[in-house]
Amino acid sequence: MFPFKIRFTKTIRKPITSNDIISFLEYVEDLLKEKHVNNLVKHNLGYKFKNHLFSLSGNWRLMAYVDSGYVELKKEGNNLVKIVYEITSFQNDSVFRFWDGNKVVQIEKNSKSSKGDVFFFLREHNGDSQKSERLYSSSMSLDSNTINKILELFSDFKIFEFPSDSKIQGWEKGLDGSTYLTEFNCPNYYSVKSYWTPTVQEKVKEARFLQYFINELNIIDEIMTDIRIL
Repeated sequence: MFPFKIRFTKTIRKPITSNDIISFLEYVEDLLKEKHVNNLVKHNLGYKFKNHLFSLSGNWRLMAYVDSGYVELKKEGNNLVKIVYEITSFQNDSVFRFWDGNKVVQIEKNSKSSKGDVFFFLREHNGDSQKSERLYSSSMSLDSNTINKILELFSDFKIFEFPSDSKIQGWEKGLDGSTYLTEFNCPNYYSVKSYWTPTVQEKVKEARFLQYFINELNIIDEIMTDIRIL
């Protein structure tokens, strides 16, 4: 359910030294980087972060993608007494996301305005271990003209009203190919749906419709921008 805010507090029951603090902050930083968070900012005795690509490094079955959060040591006087961890979902009225394996197009709307971004990403594999994997990402904000074009496509194709491919008769699954995801959330409602390689679903009209939408989305100038390796 969206939006949400979750806070976890751990009481510290033994004395904490300055070396313990340094080790803790280094551990937190490494852990957040491993989860591919972006916009990681040191703040007091902890970190604030944005988390647009969190779900890329986690379990696809996780239904609550996190937007932002912080981890911090809390003090009372000169004593460290708590570890606080808080994560927050989108707080806007509506959020639309479309994933194609190379990028995420995201539109956030509230009663007064709209905001759009596109996030490009590329995985580098070194060996078989997931720990050896590196994720490069880049993002840019979309101007109002581009946002309106995308919203028109969403409306014309009714893309977020499609059932998931598992509920479309004749839609086949495979091991290779491309998987597309749609996400939509608003207060008290959230949905995520997946579609495996619509180009090979020759007898499925919904697949042809989806592929036409993908083609139209990808010819928008800003969406065609190649990933910039950071």
